[in-house]
Amino acid sequence: MCVAMGSVRLAGVERACALWIPVRLPGLNELVAARARRGSVRSGTGKRWSAYSDIKRAAQETISACALAQHFQAPEGPCHFNYLFCEPEQKRWRRDPSNILAGGQKLIEDALVSSGLLKGDGPDVVAGITAYFLQRKPEGVFVLLQDCPVISMRVMTERLYAYGQNGRQS
Repeated sequence: MCVAMGSVRLAGVERACALWIPVRLPGLNELVAARARRGSVRSGTGKRWSAYSDIKRAAQETISACALAQHFQAPEGPCHFNYLFCEPEQKRWRRDPSNILAGGQKLIEDALVSSGLLKGDGPDVVAGITAYFLQRKPEGVFVLLQDCPVISMRVMTERLYAYGQNGRQS
């Protein structure tokens, strides 16, 4: 089910890694609704059952299995995350793009961190995010992580800050 993608070469990018996840991941609305559903206390544990935990665990297991099967290795430093979400073909979108991205991105990054394939999901690792959405088969998510040199990030941040300061003064 998981196809080997591995490292890819892109012009002008030191290192990029690709990952194909051949399942439709839950969106933010589905995760929030699941968070609200709680069951009775599980026998022997003293903890309440949570639909959110079950959904997150299942998605993370699938994502981790795909990443390991595809020999996925994230770049060492900060990276730019590119997501391509492939949704089922229908006359109109059933889920809005921001809902799809919020749920999918959270689950993917958490799965990569918990499986040790990504150092973290904070701003020191996630330098930027771009998302695209298509209606086509097969359903799933294509993730491309591009190496993002720290020098480029620093220069970009300084330029944006200077632009913001100049914009306020005029």
